[in-house]
Amino acid sequence: MVQSWLVLVFLAVAVPGLAQDGVPADFEPSLIPLELVEDETGVPREKLVNREVKEQYDLDLERGLPKSVLNTNILTPIKQQGGRGTCTAFATIAALEGVFGGKVELSEQHLYYQIKKFYFPKVDGIMPEVIHLYVEALNPLCVVAEADWPYNPQPVKGNIPQGPPPAGLEMRPQWCIEQSNHVGMVMVRNVSLLKAVLAEGNTVLLTVLLPMKWQEMWRGPKGLVDPGKLTWRSFVPVSAHSILLVGYDEEDRIIFRNSWGKAFGNQGYGTFSRKYLQMYATSGFFVLEAGTK
Repeated sequence: MVQSWLVLVFLAVAVPGLAQDGVPADFEPSLIPLELVEDETGVPREKLVNREVKEQYDLDLERGLPKSVLNTNILTPIKQQGGRGTCTAFATIAALEGVFGGKVELSEQHLYYQIKKFYFPKVDGIMPEVIHLYVEALNPLCVVAEADWPYNPQPVKGNIPQGPPPAGLEMRPQWCIEQSNHVGMVMVRNVSLLKAVLAEGNTVLLTVLLPMKWQEMWRGPKGLVDPGKLTWRSFVPVSAHSILLVGYDEEDRIIFRNSWGKAFGNQGYGTFSRKYLQMYATSGFFVLEAGTK
């Protein structure tokens, strides 16, 4: 689906094996296409006169924001996606759980099964999947609690969605996004705008591109992700990964929740440099309201 501001194309990242620092050690992605519109800064187009205008816009937006924000108090404990291409399901469920203050753990398996059933039944992390489909699946579709359909981190040969659902699942309590206007979309390469959204207590569901040699970028101290010295390989995307933004620190880094267990970064959390997000962020959504049925 083509959005008005960019074409969202990415791969879900499976984690076949983790090094001690939590970064997948043997992931071999495939080349994917990427198309972006001319500008995705979040600045109204009539104001895009020059770089100075954009920089002033960002300064005005950030003026008055707290020096740091951390919204992890509304989230459930860190989880592990294992060897399946389910990162977007994990990030989406984490965002939904946050709306309920982390008081209920919801089923990534149920969401992933529904996405595979209706969109991509024969692939697992190797076909472009669009992040907004996961959000849209929660309206009108819903998900049950984790206890009603637990997640299996191991792939099952010949059964990528790992269905069918447990008997009587439709009778269990379910959680969903009740209306489409309960979801906001944010221009993610405008880091100032991201910080403003996070400062209001939101989390942001985000997809970032993974360029060639991306694993080196994801091995910074305490989960710092930074492009480092740029080469031509820095500009060739080979895959992508979905995470949940949860805040920012006083050093202007954006804090994110990953789905690679507590071995990654700082007990499962990492930070993006502003440079990394401006180069590789592709799509972002935040959930404002949700309900049960």
